Amino acid sequence: ASIATRMPTRKVRALTYNIFMLPSGVTTNQTDFKDERLHLWLEDAKGLRNFDIVVLQEMYTFLPHRFKHVLNVAKSLGFMHHLSSVKGFGGSPFNLTTYARGFLDGGVHILSRYPIISHSRHIFRSVGHPPDSYTVLQILHTLIEIPREVADDTADQSSGEGNLPSRIHVFGTHLQSSYPDIDSTPHDRSRAEQTLELREFVRRTLAEFEFRYPAIILGDMNVDGRVHKRSEGFGDSQGNIIDDSTDEATDSEEYRRFMNWLDLSQTIDSSLDPFNPSVVHETDTHKEEGVCGIIDLLKESSRFRIQPVTIGDVEIQRRVQEDGQENWIALTLDQEMGLEKKGTHPDLRFIPKETVLSEEGDKFAQNRKDYIIYVETEKNRESGKVVVPEGSSRVEPFFVRELDQVPSPLPPFIQLSDHYGVSAALDVQV
Repeated sequence: ASIATRMPTRKVRALTYNIFMLPSGVTTNQTDFKDERLHLWLEDAKGLRNFDIVVLQEMYTFLPHRFKHVLNVAKSLGFMHHLSSVKGFGGSPFNLTTYARGFLDGGVHILSRYPIISHSRHIFRSVGHPPDSYTVLQILHTLIEIPREVADDTADQSSGEGNLPSRIHVFGTHLQSSYPDIDSTPHDRSRAEQTLELREFVRRTLAEFEFRYPAIILGDMNVDGRVHKRSEGFGDSQGNIIDDSTDEATDSEEYRRFMNWLDLSQTIDSSLDPFNPSVVHETDTHKEEGVCGIIDLLKESSRFRIQPVTIGDVEIQRRVQEDGQENWIALTLDQEMGLEKKGTHPDLRFIPKETVLSEEGDKFAQNRKDYIIYVETEKNRESGKVVVPEGSSRVEPFFVRELDQVPSPLPPFIQLSDHYGVSAALDVQV
């Protein structure tokens, strides 16, 4: 039997979560209930404690009392290892280089139950545009080792890589955002440049370890994977459905570019570069032989292979008459997928699920911006040390009503952030 069939495996659960903890004093709608939301996520059985590796975004450490609380609770739950963003001027010690890049830290953190045996950071050369440029946008990298279930002192550690501990690279980042009320071109260009920097940083890091270990790239990429032909997304409050009859694509153009440019097993397709001057021309575009390919775990786990919403979600309701009374009934996913996506449906309405935390422009956005990308290497495929099971990823809405301990009375917000989280479960040999 092969090593892969002899060795036991452990389920390792990873989460990416834009937790929406803006610096104190910065809010979207008068108040965003930072302390209340954070308390629920840290204390509930379906929150932090349900995972093994967590990558947070928008957990800023300017006036760091909240993040210190996160670390204290995390350590009490077994998360003994972490890596945080380089701090800007708002942090200590003072760093002239990062001060020039942004006033705040990047808001990205990696928490792990398992040992971090190597780490590194990359501060983006493309510094972004306001308000993102007030932060030190960056990539965090950790190499995480998954210990064996039982130490075997009699094992022959010299008999090959099969006896080495299982390891996985974890990259966490938060790319430049775009904003609906201003020209997005410079923001989009900066995000494309950051995507190329991310590709190169991942390539260089995997090469440093001779492509022995696979990787997961987690974060709020601000790349909307969904196709929209109306500014409201799939529909609006009057029941108008987008007309996509002339375009069969289920993935946005930016998504296709993002996935191609991140895939080290492919040569960069410069035809996907819409910018003038080109952002690709100075990039090493060659493919890397040690990498097999990448997988968008959430999309591949989606029942219909569609782009799930992770921010600005809506509930689609149908008007029905029951006993002479008019009622609105929420559609199931099967019913939503069966809708004719053109014309007008006066018996449908679209209700934003979240209105307390979201900015006005996000309430009907129906965007997909949060990702866990799996990077497979040739050596890991041969050893079978880390395997991605089918259907391994899902959206984690963190709805208040679905928590293990539902608070009473219910708070004004219905979910713990304006974003949903995204999780994935990996089978790791131990």
